Amino acid sequence: GASSRQARTAQSRSPPPSTPVRNDPRGLGAGISPPSSSPVTPVSSTGGGRGGSPGRPGTPCSPPTPLNAPVEANVHTGKKGAAKGNQKGKDTKAKGKSGPPPPPKEMTAEQMDSKVAWLIGEFAETGNSAEYVECLVELGVINLSMFVGRCVYRVIESHKLGSERVALAQMLDIFVRAPDDRSIIKQRRTALTQGFDLAVQDVMDFELWVDSPMLWQDLAELLHKLLANSVIRMDFLDTLFPPAFYVQFEEEARRFLVELYARLKAEDAELICCTAFFRPLALLQQSSIEPLLQTLQEQGLIGTDITLYTYNAMRIKQCPEALLQWLMSRTDEKLIQGYRSVVCEKVAAGILNYLTSEVAAGTNTQSDDSSLAAMEQAMINAVKPVFKAYLACEDTEVEIRLQVCVLNEVQRACVKHGFPKGHMARMFKFLYECGVCSSFAFEDWIESAAEIPEKGKAIFEVNSFLQQLKKLHCDGDDGNAGEDDRDGGENEDEDSDS
Repeated sequence: GASSRQARTAQSRSPPPSTPVRNDPRGLGAGISPPSSSPVTPVSSTGGGRGGSPGRPGTPCSPPTPLNAPVEANVHTGKKGAAKGNQKGKDTKAKGKSGPPPPPKEMTAEQMDSKVAWLIGEFAETGNSAEYVECLVELGVINLSMFVGRCVYRVIESHKLGSERVALAQMLDIFVRAPDDRSIIKQRRTALTQGFDLAVQDVMDFELWVDSPMLWQDLAELLHKLLANSVIRMDFLDTLFPPAFYVQFEEEARRFLVELYARLKAEDAELICCTAFFRPLALLQQSSIEPLLQTLQEQGLIGTDITLYTYNAMRIKQCPEALLQWLMSRTDEKLIQGYRSVVCEKVAAGILNYLTSEVAAGTNTQSDDSSLAAMEQAMINAVKPVFKAYLACEDTEVEIRLQVCVLNEVQRACVKHGFPKGHMARMFKFLYECGVCSSFAFEDWIESAAEIPEKGKAIFEVNSFLQQLKKLHCDGDDGNAGEDDRDGGENEDEDSDS
């Protein structure tokens, strides 16, 4: 594996050799005529007769006909000869018709590496986007995923290829934006994801970080450029590596995350973290979270992501008032208005993941349910102002959707920690009793289309609470403080009207 990687890295950016089908000095499949100085292929000495072609034997010819001989002297005269001549003319016309070009064939890895090396180098030097777009069309859909994969692998394999990383970020921007056809854009978006999957799989198979110690820094650089240009969003990173990576290579996963947040902070790009939700807490093994937070805190990176900061604040027992003050300084009104649901999810995820991890640890040490319930209730009451600050909204429908986001984060945390006994039902109960989530939010959560695994098990866990809530709601006394306030205000209005 190391020798093949060195061969790919050392590959020159000269054009790949022309294929025997087309004389193509670019090696890109375009039908370009050879230069006038190109030698002409000599005609075979045996191919001079009728039906012959340059370079291969022709069919035997009849003896030459004397100049003044009558037509009948030719061996191909008569009806058969005329028919054969006419048929030959038809064949010639048929061959002369230009049909549609054959569909592109799937390329080998070696062929693709050769094209990639030349294409990226040429784009880095000339920035010729028109030629690049033409090349993408000629590659065909069948080769696009491999093209992206080999491009990504090439620029992160060698730290020296900094100019090529910049060029590739621009090329991938064109890759997903250049076509006007929506179906083509969709194909290329799919190819982009599949291409990264191929590159990451090669990184894992070859354990590329061994031979390329700057691998994570270079990958973080490329990802930041793609994020900054909106080629990808932060949630793209949720599936960048397969779950096995975070299990088998815990240390490398932490190194990648540290380099990623270092790059985002260095480029003053923390805002990117709030435009979509990347969930490292859900991906990492629980044993990796605390070492990651310690490293981020030591390097001054803990504030780059508000989920990690919130989780860490809960871990070090920071008072809720100080946490809320920091969050408000980090998320201004403009950010909250533009990305309200993402910000709400990120704050809730930090709080609820920490709380669920503590309950899971207590369950493993056989702590009694009453002590765990007391801890849960105390913590929910303590952070209630934080929840209220990000859930409060003039639009009731929007507020309910945000509350559903909180319930979804409860479910995600329980899935990660294996549904600690009774924890999810107690969390739903406490969130309802303290007025964080209304009865409408629980109804909408049941029908929520969020892609969270084990929804059936989650509903089973809280079924008893949901039945009680339904009964209270039918009786007209749902016990929610927030709803009681609104109901009381409406009753007062009715009394005044009467």
